[in-house]
Formats: sequence, C-alpha cells, structure tokens
Amino acid sequence: FSTNENFISFGRRVNTYSAYVKPVEGSYKEKLDVRRYSVVSKILFEKNIAVGVLYHRHGIPRVAMARKEIILSAGAYVSPILLIKSGIGSQQDLDAAKVT
Repeated sequence: FSTNENFISFGRRVNTYSAYVKPVEGSYKEKLDVRRYSVVSKILFEKNIAVGVLYHRHGIPRVAMARKEIILSAGAYVSPILLIKSGIGSQQDLDAAKVT
C-alpha cells in the first residue's frame, strides 16, 4: 500500500477523481462511463480483442461492454495482475496463477 496522492484545489485537498474526472465527467457522458466503488477483476476478450470487463460493485459481479476500446490504467502493480487473471502473460505466470 502507498499513501494517497492529494491535490490542492481552491485551497482544499482533493483526490484524483475530484481533481481530474469529476470536472469533465458530464462533458464526455457518451464516451466516458465512470463506475465508482467498482473493482475490475477480468478483461473479457472475443478473438483476441478486448470487448469488456468483469467487475464487482458492492460485492455484486457485473459486466461492462465497450463500444470502441478499453483503457487499462490500474497502476504498476495491479495492471499486470489483471492481465494475468485475464489470460495474458507467459504460460509460467498463467500456470502459477491457476488461469486456464
């Protein structure tokens, strides 16, 4: 774990969501869908093309399908784990993670 990165806006500390996503969220409603309180557990593929994600929100599994593309931005530690859970990686890593 690491410390949360905080930003200052109008003299108040704010998190990444408040500083960057919230101000533009309404402007990109057709292109950007932010699902707060959600954790992605797997990228879904059709013929080697990422088409959606399996995620959990409040413990309930859900699926979100992409119209155009999926951007993976889970950080230096979680991105590789998510790729391995989705079946992308060396056979040795996939076997160690018990991914079939």
